[in-house]
Amino acid sequence: MEGLNAALTKARAGKGVAITKLVEVDVPKAAVVYEVTVAGLGCMATAIETRDLLSRLEGVIRVHPNGLNGKALVFVKDKDAVDVAKIKEALSGSTKLSFRKMEITKA
Repeated sequence: MEGLNAALTKARAGKGVAITKLVEVDVPKAAVVYEVTVAGLGCMATAIETRDLLSRLEGVIRVHPNGLNGKALVFVKDKDAVDVAKIKEALSGSTKLSFRKMEITKA
């Protein structure tokens, strides 16, 4: 922890930020990562909306939207848990966003 605090102090120029506690947690591994192209994804607000809508799906571990290229990486526990129909249904809850395509980036 001392090494982390030294690096943090150096990076933050002594702004009083320090790590006081480290906790090890288990993070589930993704069985598959989908790259979902979303029409309308292009700013912080739509990126947050994309993440909120897709992260509600059963089996989704995390969602990383990228407003620069209009794509979101969707990390899924089980390959069969998420499909195109479920992604389309989740995005139908938005007036700004719509589904374009989905491909597997890592299986």
